[in-house]
Parts: sequence; C-alpha cells; structure tokens
Amino acid sequence: MQQSLEEKVIVMHWLKIFVTILLLAIMHPGFAQASKVGTAAPDFTLEDLNGKSTTLQQFKGKVVLLDFWAPWCDPCRDGLPLLDALYRKYSTNGLVVM
Repeated sequence: MQQSLEEKVIVMHWLKIFVTILLLAIMHPGFAQASKVGTAAPDFTLEDLNGKSTTLQQFKGKVVLLDFWAPWCDPCRDGLPLLDALYRKYSTNGLVVM
C-alpha cells in the first residue's frame, strides 16, 4: 500500500522530532523539564529568504511546522518537495512552514 503525501510527511517529521528530542535530552538534561505538552513554544526571531526578520509570535493562532535541515543531508533534501506540497495544500487553512 502506497503512503499518501501527508503520511510520508508525518513519518519523516516524527522521526526528526524523535531524534532531536533524544539528542537534546542527552545533551541537556533540563530539556525534559522545559518542554511540556500544551505550553507555548518560546518566541524566536530568524531571517526569511528575503533577509526580513520573522518571529514565531507573528504566526500565533496558526499551525507552524518547523523543519530543520542541512544541504548535505540527503533525506532532508528529499523531504523538501513533500513539505512544499503540504504547504501548497494547507497554507490557505493556516499552515506555516518554516
């Protein structure tokens, strides 16, 4: 049975989340206390592709998908078209991909 676009993106991101949480927990034991389900994510500022500053707070009330990747990471690059398709499908419903 072939996975749908949404299923592929969900599996890819849960794997990334699991690995990230595992690494953070190993590197910083206080991480487990800092992130609780239901609490707001801390605000941060980053530069968008046009060099404009963007904050997480700007997207309050929307679904924000944060994806961390590197140009040398083949699985990360392979997942970008899936993220693009997901964004195109759901951006009108409030999905933000960063």
